[in-house]
Amino acid sequence: MKELVAKLLDQARAECFSEGCKPATTVGYDELEKLVELVVQECADIAREVGTNTVPEDFALDKCYEIEDKIKQHFGVE
Repeated sequence: MKELVAKLLDQARAECFSEGCKPATTVGYDELEKLVELVVQECADIAREVGTNTVPEDFALDKCYEIEDKIKQHFGVE
């Protein structure tokens, strides 16, 4: 878990920097916001991956995509 969080924080810092945020030695608001966005995206990706691994006619496929959309909507991630 710590490795994934560290990886996502590094990614958040890199993306934040590329979007014009100031780099910091501590976690600033912009970096934290980006980190949360990436964590939410990871959760949504897991739902999509589970849906993709189901039989196409399977009811679970639709539910997985619905879960993905609800996660993103709940956190305001596009």
